[in-house]
Amino acid sequence: NEHDSFLKKEIHSEYGRAFMKWYSDELLGHGERVLKSASALLGKNAYGLDISGKVAGLHWLYKTNSHATECAAGYYNTNENDAYANLAKMFKTFDACFDFTCMEMSTGKDDCPPYYSDPEALVKQANTAAKNANIKFCGENALPCTDDWDSMDMILKKAKEMDSFCFLRYSEALTNDDSLFKKFVHYLSKVPRPSLPQ
Repeated sequence: NEHDSFLKKEIHSEYGRAFMKWYSDELLGHGERVLKSASALLGKNAYGLDISGKVAGLHWLYKTNSHATECAAGYYNTNENDAYANLAKMFKTFDACFDFTCMEMSTGKDDCPPYYSDPEALVKQANTAAKNANIKFCGENALPCTDDWDSMDMILKKAKEMDSFCFLRYSEALTNDDSLFKKFVHYLSKVPRPSLPQ
């Protein structure tokens, strides 16, 4: 419709490129200010803990030329720009980890119209950006998946490329079913965890 023509067509124009550069630079500037404040408050070693920059896994419309969902959030990932490499470079300035979501998601459920989703390719792009910047790559799940074993298998698959993983959104099922909790713990025992200083 006429309301999304910018992200479909105008984004590739001279004006669209200028706007997206400005918008993306604002996001990067905000990240720099937050990480600078966190580093100043916590000190260089942050009490032995890693400081992280969290990046949303906006996988919808990833398979389109416009990458409209990412661009709407300020992740300028079209027109030969790599939003995740730019974020990783900024994180590197503060020795921050690259924390990324949607580790439980697999490509295939919503990779057709109207979603054009590709979470696995998106995670790979983010991971590559972190590795190229020589910073830690950490992950977390975006959705509840306590008893979704396909999602847990996807986390384990991607865990090989992560420095640590934070499991979010526990479900009540874990507290009501002892065998489910044991299976869940068994799965998560295979996922890397950050080591704490002694």
